Amino acid sequence: PWLSFTGRVGYDVTAGNGYRSIHPQSNAGISQGGYIETYYNQANVTTTNLFATLKKSFGKFNTRLILGNAISENEQTILSTQGSKFLEQNFLSINNTDPTTQRSQERIIRKKVVGFYGEAVFDYDNILFLTLTGRKDWSSTLPEGDNDFFYPSVGTSFVFSEIGGLKDSKVLTLGKLRASYAEVGNDAKPYDIVPSYQPQPTTGGGFAYGVTGANAELKPEYRKSYELGTELQFYNNRLGLDVAVYRTKTED
Repeated sequence: PWLSFTGRVGYDVTAGNGYRSIHPQSNAGISQGGYIETYYNQANVTTTNLFATLKKSFGKFNTRLILGNAISENEQTILSTQGSKFLEQNFLSINNTDPTTQRSQERIIRKKVVGFYGEAVFDYDNILFLTLTGRKDWSSTLPEGDNDFFYPSVGTSFVFSEIGGLKDSKVLTLGKLRASYAEVGNDAKPYDIVPSYQPQPTTGGGFAYGVTGANAELKPEYRKSYELGTELQFYNNRLGLDVAVYRTKTED
């Protein structure tokens, strides 16, 4: 069919438990009278991807167009408990630590990205190819009202081994020249745009700002790359050569 629709939904769950203890008579634990920590980590990732594909040929010209929408939601929960100053040095349990050193912490990390994308592919007689792509994302980790970013790409290739006398060559199996320009956008980690509170283990407890400063004007990162290259295959792909020259630049 010249038009098709595809939908995919995914839900991944990963979970893990961790345990770490330092005996009070060890070199690492003697200064604090022993230390113990337990934690539980669970990450949930929900993804949806819906896209339409259109294919059409006009003589020796072939075209393909893809338009789609992708949504990704991530949520991570971390629960940890720690304590030090063992009351009984050979009993490794959080209940065996000084109650004044016991700390419990919960962290919930959420992130959501909504994107729309498109791809257009054109080729002439399987000799000359042109590919155009573009994607625009909205991320919850960037400042509200300025949280979208667009990144395109363009690539072209010329299969010169399919023209003239080279097509029937017994030596050259494939000869291709290619050139491309691409941009890749990248958002930030969760909670990098507003100051976050962190619990304080000192006397009196409470909360204070973390040591990492937030940036309310944080911008997405762009990686721009250029490439020129050639691919050669000889003697029914028994011998090959792939050479490329490229340049990559990262901004913001």
